[in-house]
Amino acid sequence: MIIVACKNEIAALTAANPSAYVISVVDRAEDAPALEGVDPTRRLVIALEDACLAANGGACRNAATRLVEFVQNWKPSEAPLLMHCERGVSRSTACAYIAMCAKAPEAKECDLAARLRAAAPHADPNILLIDCADAVLGREGRMTDAVLSLPDDPPPPCGEPARIEFGETL
Repeated sequence: MIIVACKNEIAALTAANPSAYVISVVDRAEDAPALEGVDPTRRLVIALEDACLAANGGACRNAATRLVEFVQNWKPSEAPLLMHCERGVSRSTACAYIAMCAKAPEAKECDLAARLRAAAPHADPNILLIDCADAVLGREGRMTDAVLSLPDDPPPPCGEPARIEFGETL
């Protein structure tokens, strides 16, 4: 399972899922919340501001590469993948979509984007991070196209973490 939340919910989620893999996407590394009991080998902190993604393509590409490498070590049957950004809307939903695409290379990008939006109607994945991951995963623009084809103007975040059922096989 992939669970996407906002920053103020992640401590409770990690306490309830001590074996989880955790991705924190924050503006600066020092903004990452301390998460007691989380195995450091199962935690990835990505320092990447939404606003600076366009100005810093190298940082975005590096973040996408690190994310894909981290997700490759995650086994959905063993533990959930928890992720957060500040509001749980843009960067973390982009990471969730990237994780889905990385773990399901044969799946259609548009199907995975639809699953993301169904689980998180407020999802507005950061398109620049998606575009970088699209290149890293060799999906030839299909990830970017799928996210751009989602209906515009998602509703505001609902407050509950988005839960995306995701196993070893789709």
